[in-house]
Amino acid sequence: MNNSCCSEYTKDYWQPPPVGWVKGNIDGSIPKHTSSAAVGGMIRDHEGNWLFGFGMRIGRYGIFQTEARALYEGLVVAWHEGFRQIEVESDNAILIDVVSNRYVVGSNLSEVRLVHTMILKE
Repeated sequence: MNNSCCSEYTKDYWQPPPVGWVKGNIDGSIPKHTSSAAVGGMIRDHEGNWLFGFGMRIGRYGIFQTEARALYEGLVVAWHEGFRQIEVESDNAILIDVVSNRYVVGSNLSEVRLVHTMILKE
């Protein structure tokens, strides 16, 4: 994924991506009453216009894996919609740090490696 960006933590308010980019706000959830995690998010353009959203149940995962899967699914959906300039915002600072600082190489989590694969996609 040429020039994609995964270096933002969620702020108190939404900030637009640069012109020509889209921004994905992603999140994962593991409800207490069920063992099935879910991921979802939405993609907006530089003017804040909602372009599309996604959501899905993913089975049993820990919170870090769930957040990484949300990031991956958001990148996949945006890629399939034809977007290549993608900025991602997440409330998981550790995930963003792992991805943006290329710690992915040493990760044994398949979800993190999948994110890395999407980022490198041309």
